[in-house]
Amino acid sequence: MNTSVLVLFVGLLCYASAASFIPGTNPQLVETPKGTTPCVTPKQWEGRFSEWDHNKDANNRYKISFDGVKRRKYVEEEMKSMIPGRRLMKYLILFDEKVEYQIDPSYNRCKQIPMGPWRNFSIPPDATFEDAYSIGGAGNSINVTEWSDRKPSRSYETWIGGYTETNCWPVFEIFTMKNDDINIDMTTRFFDITEGIKNMSVFDVPAICNQAVLATTPDTSNTWLNEKLASWIPNWAKDFLGWQKIDDVTAVPPVNVRVPWPAKNLGLDTNKPMKTVERFYRKI
Repeated sequence: MNTSVLVLFVGLLCYASAASFIPGTNPQLVETPKGTTPCVTPKQWEGRFSEWDHNKDANNRYKISFDGVKRRKYVEEEMKSMIPGRRLMKYLILFDEKVEYQIDPSYNRCKQIPMGPWRNFSIPPDATFEDAYSIGGAGNSINVTEWSDRKPSRSYETWIGGYTETNCWPVFEIFTMKNDDINIDMTTRFFDITEGIKNMSVFDVPAICNQAVLATTPDTSNTWLNEKLASWIPNWAKDFLGWQKIDDVTAVPPVNVRVPWPAKNLGLDTNKPMKTVERFYRKI
């Protein structure tokens, strides 16, 4: 071996050994404290959560009654802001019966929709400990442990969850997975949780759902903004009115059009082309 190369190699080894004794030069992995095992979330609870679907650019809030004993959920959408024509849906998920209902109280309608995988909102028994910390500040904080499905030296995480040290309540979940069959990028935050379910009848199937069948084609009648109206409303007006994307939207790419006559009353230059506002559809 060339003498200069050998000297350089030995020098690097000496530097690496010395660096391990210099604070801040050798970051240490957060190891699982002795005795730390995944806590167990209560099987039945009620609360609220927000769900940010990054793929759909939609952030919605819900109320939930969760029954982990019989694997069922009752979910109600909450209104975040005034959106013209917005209809708030209710969802009844009966996982063991392999059925999910979407209920539209405004029109007293119900239909079956495809059911996703069961989300238990608890720490898997084989989860990997990631960290422990407090959320908040001195005198006003909660202790949280963070877990993931990462397998050390084998795979990266697709799920990360934070849970309170006391009672093991879920605080947040981050779920991201992309392959040929699945494309999920979701952040969920939990709050206002109380143990137990006040009214078990929320899991009863409503009479309007007795004849519901699984929907196989999109229902485009559920538009919240008329397409003709959307063709002339400018983006600044949409922003001013507080309109926003909502769950499971489908956007039609904007096209160049002339500003139609209603814009004249707004003092806009009707001789210049403008971009149409996207046309949105509600969740089906």
